[in-house]
Amino acid sequence: VAAASKRGDPNRVFQVNHPRLPQNIGYFNIINFDPKRGTSLSALPFDTIEVYNGYELGRRELTERVMDDWFTILNLGKHMAATGSSDSHRIQYQWAGYPRTYAMVDPKAAGDTGQPIDTKEVVAALKKGRGFVSSGPMIDFEIVSAGRGAKPGDEMPRASNVNAKLKVRAAPWLDVTSIEIIAGVPPPPPPHGAYATVVSGTQSLFKQAVASQPTQMGREEGKLEELHARTVRFDNDSIPLKIPDGAKWVIVIVRGERAMDDALPFMQIQPLAFTNPIYL
Repeated sequence: VAAASKRGDPNRVFQVNHPRLPQNIGYFNIINFDPKRGTSLSALPFDTIEVYNGYELGRRELTERVMDDWFTILNLGKHMAATGSSDSHRIQYQWAGYPRTYAMVDPKAAGDTGQPIDTKEVVAALKKGRGFVSSGPMIDFEIVSAGRGAKPGDEMPRASNVNAKLKVRAAPWLDVTSIEIIAGVPPPPPPHGAYATVVSGTQSLFKQAVASQPTQMGREEGKLEELHARTVRFDNDSIPLKIPDGAKWVIVIVRGERAMDDALPFMQIQPLAFTNPIYL
């Protein structure tokens, strides 16, 4: 199936969906993928992994488990982009568009200049991991080192000390309470013949609590610039980061605690967003 998916067009994206869905549906369960032992990647011929799925919106710990699988894959050296999808086969079960994947392309390819959306550019951005996944919060993230900038999906030379630019925005009815920048740091290999250690290791480089705001619904008054300013929950263009030895990648995770059911009836969704990696 993996080979056939690329026949005729090697630029296609081959994705593993809801890899931990129960009842023997999730592929990682079927192949007994174990992030604690770093199962061989020969059985993971994917370009992207659906880390955040609409069926798991009500239990964030399920998404966090798939994130742990994803971290293992990244720590083992495979560049695999994360995506999110509402999987809303029936809208009474999953609200369409929660979560979703945002792909970064230039304005012309995005259709912002009046031209048709360039689907090839969008697919290439998804495959490369140029973007982020979210059930609401919006993330702008960049690392700058030696005058060179890198955004999600990019590669940059490893340096001990770098600066990060990070802006997080959210609609007035969304909760944002924490922002974290983490790096993937695989543990050293075990002695010959010993049991393999956990390879999904991460290290927090920066963590910031954000004051929760009360839910605001209804018409927004004022000028457009004022409305935009009210959406900003965090904005810092010079966050010093110390990159650990052996780190392979860096991502941002944004979390909120208050459920979104005041805006989306019956949906006990705690806001969550995360970028794709900047590879080191």
